[in-house]
Amino acid sequence: MSDLSVVVVTHNAGGHLERCLESVANGPHEVIVVDNASSDMTPNLVRRRFPSVRLIELPENVGFGAANNVGMEAAAGRWYLLLNSDAWPQTD
Repeated sequence: MSDLSVVVVTHNAGGHLERCLESVANGPHEVIVVDNASSDMTPNLVRRRFPSVRLIELPENVGFGAANNVGMEAAAGRWYLLLNSDAWPQTD
């Protein structure tokens, strides 16, 4: 396992999140998605398409910053990449 943990916070962003996770889910790093009580089936998408991604489902929307803190507390890495669900890193 890498020293890097990628934390992605989401709320009703399934379409964007899928593209985001396609870009980071298969690397040597840990990926954690913190779902802020989505009502658009986002958690199901993560479970179905990205079984290697750790999913944390919050019972209510605690906000972006607090959800990032939840993800970092759960992470095993020494460093964190806090990635928005509508962003996707690209290789060069």
